[in-house]
Amino acid sequence: MDISQKKEAIKTNKDIIATKEEIQKILNNFEEHNFKHFLIFRFLVDTGMRKGSLIQAKLNDINLKYRNIHIKKGKTGEKIYNYSKELTDKLKIYLKERKSINVKTNYLFLTKSLK
Repeated sequence: MDISQKKEAIKTNKDIIATKEEIQKILNNFEEHNFKHFLIFRFLVDTGMRKGSLIQAKLNDINLKYRNIHIKKGKTGEKIYNYSKELTDKLKIYLKERKSINVKTNYLFLTKSLK
């Protein structure tokens, strides 16, 4: 059966857009309860980058001086994303802690199992 023969409508949330207030509430909640998730969400909000690109981000992709992240491998190719001064200040805190974790991987964000 091909898709044109399918009778029930495909359910999607592509037309649902969060308001600025809703995004701010999400950010506030993450900032209070999970700093790493706050940074991840904040990167996505500040830069508009795809989640897959952020997943591929490495520690050495971050440039604090110029406030950007240079993604070398992603769905849309190589890109440089700029982020806010406020995010830079919070990122410095995270990077200090992240670099102190003794793991073999260079990814910016680690899973709970440190991978």
